[in-house]
Formats: sequence, structure tokens, C-alpha cells
Amino acid sequence: MLPAADPPDPSLPPAARRQLERVAGFLKIARVLIEDGRQINLSGFDAEVGRLCAAVLDIDPVLARAIEPRLRALLGEIETIESKLSATGPVPAD
Repeated sequence: MLPAADPPDPSLPPAARRQLERVAGFLKIARVLIEDGRQINLSGFDAEVGRLCAAVLDIDPVLARAIEPRLRALLGEIETIESKLSATGPVPAD
């Protein structure tokens, strides 16, 4: 799970910081819902990750390297959620 006391570096440009916080927040909510046995809708999540990637590509490489651990933590959380979703099986069609 993502560390609670790991805010993005305030020296990041606001767009990158906002997108990083947005994706991290989504993942926290998704994990809680999944662990509670609830279904989640992931439509649009790939676009959010794409915006995060674009925001990171637009910042200074030194700052980007500084947030690499945070990005790796996000990737780990995505992999954990993917594993939990795979274990529950397919979502029934409406």
C-alpha cells in the first residue's frame, strides 16, 4: 500500500503534483473498495495514468528522478490491484 506520509515534492510543477496526487488517491480508493468486495469501474483510469506520464515527461529530469520511488510505489499498487481483481474473476455483465 502507498505510504500515507509520502506527499509529492512541492518543487514539482503544479500539474505534475496534482496528477500524481490524483492517481495515488484513485488507487487508494480502488484498493479499499476491492478489499471490501465491491466492484470498481476502471474506465478512464488509463487516461489518468497517461496524463501522469505526460506531466512527468514535461518536468526537469532531476525532479523526475527524485519522484521515481513514488512512481514505483504507484506501479506496485497498480500491480497489487490487478492481482486482486484477477483473483476475484470477471465482473458479471449488466
